[in-house]
Amino acid sequence: MEYTHRRERRLPPELLRKILNCFPSPYQTPLDEDAFLDLMAFSMVCYEWYNVARWLISDMVLKEHFPRLINSSGEKLRRFAALLSTSRTLSLGYTTHLTNSIITFEFGIDIDLQDRDALFKIADLGAPMRLRIIVEYSERRSSPSLDRELFLSRLSQHCSHIPGLELYFPRKRGSNHVRPPSDSPHLANFVRSMHSTLSSININDEPDAMTRAALSSCPNVRVAAFRRCNPRSVWDMLCGSRNLREITLCRLFDPVGTGVEDDDSSELGGDDDDTTMALSGTEILFKRLSFICMNFEVLEITSMRSVAEETSRLAMALEILVSCSRRLKRLSLSRVQYVDQRVIQAVAQHCQELESLEVHLTGVAIMWDEVTPSWPRLRNLNLSADRFGPEFVEQIVGPCDALQMLRLKSTSVWNPREALERRGFRLVNGQWER
Repeated sequence: MEYTHRRERRLPPELLRKILNCFPSPYQTPLDEDAFLDLMAFSMVCYEWYNVARWLISDMVLKEHFPRLINSSGEKLRRFAALLSTSRTLSLGYTTHLTNSIITFEFGIDIDLQDRDALFKIADLGAPMRLRIIVEYSERRSSPSLDRELFLSRLSQHCSHIPGLELYFPRKRGSNHVRPPSDSPHLANFVRSMHSTLSSININDEPDAMTRAALSSCPNVRVAAFRRCNPRSVWDMLCGSRNLREITLCRLFDPVGTGVEDDDSSELGGDDDDTTMALSGTEILFKRLSFICMNFEVLEITSMRSVAEETSRLAMALEILVSCSRRLKRLSLSRVQYVDQRVIQAVAQHCQELESLEVHLTGVAIMWDEVTPSWPRLRNLNLSADRFGPEFVEQIVGPCDALQMLRLKSTSVWNPREALERRGFRLVNGQWER
């Protein structure tokens, strides 16, 4: 139907109300995708209908349905893409709500070509911030490499402008060993096509060597997250990034017994006596990061284990890293086995711009009366430790005048209520607030 604002085509109000009664109210019954798409189509008849329909599909409703429809398939996905295309032609503004969307493509899964075309159309219409590629290898396809080459060639035409990239690589189920995937030159070429606009990467499991090399050529990465990767591979991917602001390291896999001599020991500032020491990949990564961390604003390290003989060296490397990260605004050290007194003291002395701190200690007794914090901007503090005592409130909480939220988890019998209430805190839903 032609879209028009000419008044002679307006329907009588009673007929318009009768048409609207066919749609469920989103304020009483959540809209399903079909009803939502019907309302989008309804809104494109004329400006009057658009104004009425937008009252029913508010920005909140759009935010709820857009991600689900982008990740749908078949008729719903294709219809959604067609309606978005029409809305762009009519300047209705629906495509502006694609800004924070994630578009997902999965290799090794048979996706209808029309569905892929619909996703390409959506990528062209809006400005999605993230592209998610799930790499799965299927033995059913006769020529998966050719299919992947053709697909990634088309993808680069539609999505190379997207600033955020999430990559999920295959891994062995039920095993602690990372399986290095075979090289994927087509994926590597696609990553290179994004090198000038890519500012955020999220890498899950171990990528192939060619993709690692392609990621290292992206100089504008500001946000990076790595999960279940080899720490040596992490540095391979970050060595070209000099504008890094946020980094997340989770469950990095450092194979036992693969410590090697550090070729860069002199560059990293090691003593002559240490040059023949077999260093773990995590230790080397921390030392190398300490040279590019001056502008880090967020550092999150989660679920990192160590063997007994490496614990002291890893703690020292982490101490150096946090000591050099003087501009951190948010720091999270959760279930990191080698966080000790030295690391906590380094955070207290050197991270003076912290606004949020989360530390979950495992089996380490911290002498809180020996920690001297300098956190004038700290607003959120989340600590889990075996023991807290009155000295914790006096030494840690007391100097933090900006502190607004405090979460404490401990097995000790000491109750902080009286000490915290004297400082203006009140227990609200399991956390202390003031």
